[in-house]
Order: sequence, then structure tokens, then C-alpha cells
Amino acid sequence: MHGGECGVRLLGGKLAKRGDLALAALGELAAEEAHAALTAVHGIGPWTADIYLLSCLGHADAWPAGDLALQEAARVAFALPARPTAKEMQALADPWRPWRAVAARILWTYYRAAAEAAKSSANRKFEDIQKPKRRRR
Repeated sequence: MHGGECGVRLLGGKLAKRGDLALAALGELAAEEAHAALTAVHGIGPWTADIYLLSCLGHADAWPAGDLALQEAARVAFALPARPTAKEMQALADPWRPWRAVAARILWTYYRAAAEAAKSSANRKFEDIQKPKRRRR
């Protein structure tokens, strides 16, 4: 779990203590309704709402369209000329309803694998440069 998800969980705990939202019931709502209920609370933005729905409640249709890693994964996976905006990500994911959370997890996994492959490739190139050349005798 990364720092953002930890913050989401802490925020969810604070909201539950205050009783601002019936958090468990959010999982039963449509993704847009649950998102709207969360973002109506001061201090909860779109990304936080979507990650809470996806990671904490396991909402099958949560789609964090504003997530930069998700946007970059979509750019690479679909050979887009530029990283898509949150609005473009919404349109891209519309055919995947009601399983957009599954698509998000697949794209995040793809992003992680692509980043590791790029890092490995860069390391190999760096090692090739750093290797001393043998002198011929």
C-alpha cells in the first residue's frame, strides 16, 4: 500500500468516527453516486474518493480517472500520443462498466511491469557503458 492509500484509510476512519457518511453503504451505491457522496465532504477530492471506493470498499466500478500512473499506463498500453486527461480516461473506461476497478488494477500492474522493464533496460545500457573495455595485446 502506498502513502496515498494509507491517507485514504485514515480519512475513512475519521469520517466513520464523526458519522458524516455511512461508509459501508457506499459500496452498494452506483460508482457515480458513491463518488459524489464522498466528494461532497470537505477535504475529499475525486482521487481520494475513487481510491477509497476501489481499495477500501472494493467497489467493482470505481475508476480513478485522475490517477497519473493509470493515465500513463493507458498512454503506453494504447499507444496514445499523450497522457490522457481525467475526462478522456472516463470516456476510455466507459465500455468496461461495471468492472472498471478490474481494468484499473490491470493497468496499474501493466504500468509497474513496464516501469520495471524500462528500468532494467536502462540499467543494462548503463552497465554496458561502465564495463571497461579489454585491451588487446
